[in-house]
Amino acid sequence: IFLSIVFILFSLIPVVITGKALSKPIVELSKIMERIDYGGFEHYLQEGIRRDEIGQLQISFFKMLQRLRKADMEWENTFNSITDLISIHDKNFRIVKANRALAQRLGTSPENIVGRNCYEIFHNLGTSCEDCPHSKTMETCQPSTREILNPPLEGIFMISTYPIFDENGQVVGTVHIAKDIAGEKRLQEKLIQSEKIAAMGILVSGVAHEINNPLGGILNSLQN
Repeated sequence: IFLSIVFILFSLIPVVITGKALSKPIVELSKIMERIDYGGFEHYLQEGIRRDEIGQLQISFFKMLQRLRKADMEWENTFNSITDLISIHDKNFRIVKANRALAQRLGTSPENIVGRNCYEIFHNLGTSCEDCPHSKTMETCQPSTREILNPPLEGIFMISTYPIFDENGQVVGTVHIAKDIAGEKRLQEKLIQSEKIAAMGILVSGVAHEINNPLGGILNSLQN
């Protein structure tokens, strides 16, 4: 019995070693997958590739990471190519992402904007402003639009906020889009002024015509 137990124990040693050798790369691959963060997986693509079935699994996984990286770069390029000032806010008014146009308008980088409160960035306030479109969207779960004069950003902006939903349909934040409409406002004011001048010309022309008629009759009477 003793010899049988010893033989069985010694027989289990290579089984355990072999099992650990086979499971180690899978466990490491699983840990890599758990550590993957959005946009931060480039260095994982340099991991050594095995030449067995597990290696095929590694290759498939790294190809998936390459596709994610490509999609991530396309998303970043699209996000930063938009000239409107775009930021993503969580439900506590904290900015979680900002595009390059917003950072350039503020004279800083997107990294320095992320983590700060939107009312601090856009209004230099210590609390949310009155009639905040972000608050309205969070309450109603509907898009909200508001025109504001924004001194920190040096312009007149049309602010639009759109809800972000989680997998349960709950609003967890908003997409905040600020479009500079100062040029449009100036053009609109010029058009209004032109319309006023045109209306004044029509009024003057009508008044002159109305005055000219009786004057013509008076002149005819004098001539007679």
